[in-house]
Amino acid sequence: QPRTATVRATTDGKLWSIDRDTFSTLTVSFAIKQREKYLKFLHTVNFIQTFYARGWLSENRLQDLADALRPRYYVANQIVIKQDDTDAYEMFFIEYGSVKVTRQETDRTIRELKILGVGTCFGELALLENRPRYATVTALEECRLATLDAKSFENLLGFELKTKLKEFVDKEYATGTLDDAPKNKN
Repeated sequence: QPRTATVRATTDGKLWSIDRDTFSTLTVSFAIKQREKYLKFLHTVNFIQTFYARGWLSENRLQDLADALRPRYYVANQIVIKQDDTDAYEMFFIEYGSVKVTRQETDRTIRELKILGVGTCFGELALLENRPRYATVTALEECRLATLDAKSFENLLGFELKTKLKEFVDKEYATGTLDDAPKNKN
């Protein structure tokens, strides 16, 4: 195929090149390693463990979930999500590091709800219920978060798994396992 662009160096330097087959091999190899890493990680996440053990989440769907995750890095004190944001387009899984979950009350005081660490997730409520973010989440240290975008969330979970996840999350909130977000009273 003909080249689609011309590139000219503005300074002297060295150029490395790889052939198409090598590039394809490297790309596939990276994708396989990424999938394996995320599969291993997902098996440590509470709701994933529960869904998998109960047969609600197949190995194939778990692989699709692993393929859909994208890494994102945060430094200490960087805000990951902000309370009341309506731009909720992803949920997060903590690969390493920790985050603090806080909520500004009506009297303007900031209340710390929880510290979350490796193997926990957050941001799912906004995707499940299509509502603004309930709390602010701030990195306490350097963090690597695996993100799942809203479209992948919808496609991978479907109605039945979303319903089960909602029930699971409601139960976790009711027992104080996640934080004390109010449940919708339907």
